[in-house]
Amino acid sequence: MNAMNKVLIRFFTLIVVSLFPFNSYAQNSKDIDLNKGMDFLHNGKYDEAIKEFSMIIMTNSPDSNEAYFHRGSAYRLKGNFDQAISDFTNAIEQGFNNANVYYNRGISFDHKGNYDEALADLSKSIGLKGDNVESYNWRGKINDEKGNYDQAILDFSKAIDLDPKNSFAYVNRAFAEGNKGLYGQVILDCSNAIALKPKDIDAYMWRGMAFGDKAKFDQAILDFSEVIKIDPQYSKAYYNRAVVYYELKKYDKAWSDEKRAEKLGFAVDPGFILSLKKASGRDK
Repeated sequence: MNAMNKVLIRFFTLIVVSLFPFNSYAQNSKDIDLNKGMDFLHNGKYDEAIKEFSMIIMTNSPDSNEAYFHRGSAYRLKGNFDQAISDFTNAIEQGFNNANVYYNRGISFDHKGNYDEALADLSKSIGLKGDNVESYNWRGKINDEKGNYDQAILDFSKAIDLDPKNSFAYVNRAFAEGNKGLYGQVILDCSNAIALKPKDIDAYMWRGMAFGDKAKFDQAILDFSEVIKIDPQYSKAYYNRAVVYYELKKYDKAWSDEKRAEKLGFAVDPGFILSLKKASGRDK
């Protein structure tokens, strides 16, 4: 089986904007508008939130910097990362200079593919609030994408130190370890993630791949089968299991899984099909 593929880490696409505590607000007319915008934001009504925060910004009040931050959060959650970055930058320039704004601008830069800017902002966020798990998790994700695997492992390890029950951090660290060929560590971290979150499909997937790379094929079969049990439409799990069945010389089962993977839209490696044809003595 090929070494573990580099993957984008799934985690936290909808980060709660109240990750860091907000200031309390006096009940004057501006603050009522701000709270109204926050209610819209937390209820997923991003366009309404943007309208409320925009009205506050137009007043040029001393607290409009905070409205820029919240409006930027709404734009980020809508996927408008350019406008989000602009608003977070305005908030910073006007004195709203806390860990949360750098964190949010950092992940917006990441979504744009501006990894150096993202790393700088996430590091700034960590410098301002060093106990935030998500800042380490996201910085680790970017380091992994950039090939900085050792630094990624350090970031995920810090996230685990801060929150030993964070299953995402174990899976994320396993990704980076897999990219370094540390398959024993991958198995350990994925097992920890599964203990914390028994239906963690990625943990089973990557542990199965690590078992395959260590030629522990029976364990790999069990993990890929568990992935398929959780999500019967996961095409890559069928392909990976087909490869393991091939290694075990169980060619009928390999063909069955290969066909299922193709039917679900997975781009099966033509080289694998040729090898399976040759080994099995059959043409599908």
